[in-house]
Amino acid sequence: MSNETIGTASLTRLFHINPGIPCEQALEHASLMLGCINKLTALGATEEDPTLVWAAHLLGEMAKAIVDDVSLGLPLKPAQSAA
Repeated sequence: MSNETIGTASLTRLFHINPGIPCEQALEHASLMLGCINKLTALGATEEDPTLVWAAHLLGEMAKAIVDDVSLGLPLKPAQSAA
């Protein structure tokens, strides 16, 4: 295991996580997407604009694909026993 994406998660044929991206960079992009989602959902709720809600939904799926891929690439830590 490494601290890089492994490139297995994808949303659709249009969105694919490339292998070899540092996890820190990938998570930064996911965080930016989540910030956009927060703004889009707030605007979509107040303006009742379904286009904004769908954009937030698609960004959410992309952010999830990034986080899923990062989690697959991170080394597993053994469970710590209670002492």
